[in-house]
Order: sequence, then structure tokens, then C-alpha cells
Amino acid sequence: MTRGRACTTSVALALTLAVSGAVVVAACDAAPFAAGASPPALAVSASVEGRGLAPPDPAPVSRSERRVEVVVGGDGLERSLARAGLPRDVLDQLDAALIGRLDLFAHAGPGAALTLWTVDGALVAARVAPPRQAPTMAVRYQGVGALPGFYDQHGRALRGQLLARPVALGRITSRFGDRFDALAGRAARHHGVDYGVPVGTPVVAVARGRVQVVGEGARAGRYVKLAHENGYQSSYLHLDARAPCVEVGALVEQGQVIAASGDTGRTTGPHLHYELRVAGLPVDPLATLPPPAAALGPRARGGHLALIRHLEETR
Repeated sequence: MTRGRACTTSVALALTLAVSGAVVVAACDAAPFAAGASPPALAVSASVEGRGLAPPDPAPVSRSERRVEVVVGGDGLERSLARAGLPRDVLDQLDAALIGRLDLFAHAGPGAALTLWTVDGALVAARVAPPRQAPTMAVRYQGVGALPGFYDQHGRALRGQLLARPVALGRITSRFGDRFDALAGRAARHHGVDYGVPVGTPVVAVARGRVQVVGEGARAGRYVKLAHENGYQSSYLHLDARAPCVEVGALVEQGQVIAASGDTGRTTGPHLHYELRVAGLPVDPLATLPPPAAALGPRARGGHLALIRHLEETR
């Protein structure tokens, strides 16, 4: 242990804990007490919104900690995690942690390497390394000067302005770009991403915004268009029905259910067609996400890095 320093009255002691509860980093701004002097008495308290709380009585805690490494096989991400003994709930937690940065189904295909850390079945950290791409880490952090949540290896929040996908984990049936249009019988530009999901699947707003258009057409079927900050627009086509609150001019929040997917309009089967535009121009939703809106400050960043180092050493 390094040389101790006294914390004077009203000085906060900041601790960064590993997933096991062990102290990884301890920060205190007080000066060392004089040699030979008796150290001051230590009073421990916690506060929530200014209300003092007595420390709870210690109780024995049994925790199940796991580190699992998985390489995604040809049968997909869900089955690969199941073979490693991880339940579907962990996959859902991983998707929720990364949905503001990447689409797991799009990026974690065969050959992707994943490392996951869990405590009592709860995801606390993960690393996703798609083939031929830089890895992304998601580390749950809650410390001094930081909003609780998942942050990447650079201390940037994983939840930003846009979600990577408007439906729960679903199979991508057609990507953005040139493709053969089976209904038209010719090559055509596809301005969105199609997700093969059953009729009635909840569709959420990828960002906070206002309802711009609610309509129905021969090709698009029932659809909703939203306008967002920074020139972004999102569209959701072939819907079965929209939520009652979705009217032109209404404000919707990120992650709010706005519709149910369907099979309306010109389709080859039930699916959701999702489009993203910037300043009116179509962009690839799987490759276009704005930078995160929040990042850890210098003090919290040190604790975050120490936590990552501890995780890397945990086997």
C-alpha cells in the first residue's frame, strides 16, 4: 500500500471499485498529517441530495463473477453466446449498452471476437472486435463527476443522439446501397436498412424529435417520418400501425415506441424499412452515427482507465 494521507473534515474520499468490490483507485485531496501526530478520527457518511445516510451494517455477499471469451460462429451471435453458457438476457444487456454506437447484428457476425464480464448475471463490461475493425469496449462506470452508464475505452459515453437500430435484435434482410430489387426485377439503390421482424414488433424512435409526416402510400405502406436535431431525419416504412401519441408535430423521446412493424405497401414479406437522412440526403444508418454527447472528465477518466486495467487482468 502507498503512503497514507489524512482526509480533513468535509473532504470527499473518492473510491473506484472493481466489479468484485475491491478498491482500484482511491483519491483524496488533503495534505499528509504531520509526522508523529495522531491521525484524525474518521467519520464515514454518505449523502443523497444532501441527506445524510448511516452506513449499512456489513453483510456477507456471495457474488458470481464471470469472464467469457467468445468467437462468433457461422450460426450467429445468439447461439454462439448460448454455447458459452450465457443466457439471452446477457445478449439483451449487451445490445442495450452498445445500441448508441453499433448494431450488434450488423457488426458482430461470424469471426467477431467478444469478451464479456458479468457479476451475478449482470453485464458490467464487454469488448466487441468485429473482423478487420477496431474493437469497441463498453464498461459500466459510476464514479465522482460522471453520469452512471456505459463508456468506451476512451471514456466517451456509448449512448449518443442516435440509436443504431429502431427495433430489438432482428435479422437484417437488406442493407443500404445498390441491390437487386426482386419486385422491380432490376438493380436499384436501396436508401435504408430492412429488418426482418414479425408483424407487430415494437418500433422505437432512434432519437428525440418531432413527428414530421404520418402517411400511407402504395410503395411505403403506412409510414412515419421524424425530424431531429443537427439536420437528421428518420423514416419508418411498411408499418402495421402507429402509436396513438404519434401525430404531426408531436414530440417523441429517444427509445419511445412510435409504431408496430407490419407488411403494408410494396413488400416481399413482413419487415421494417428504416431510413436515415442528413440535410435531406440518405446515409447508411449502420455507418452514420453522430459523436457521443458526453465524456468523462479528467478525474473520472483516471478511475475509468484503472477499472479497465483491472478487468484486463481478471481471468
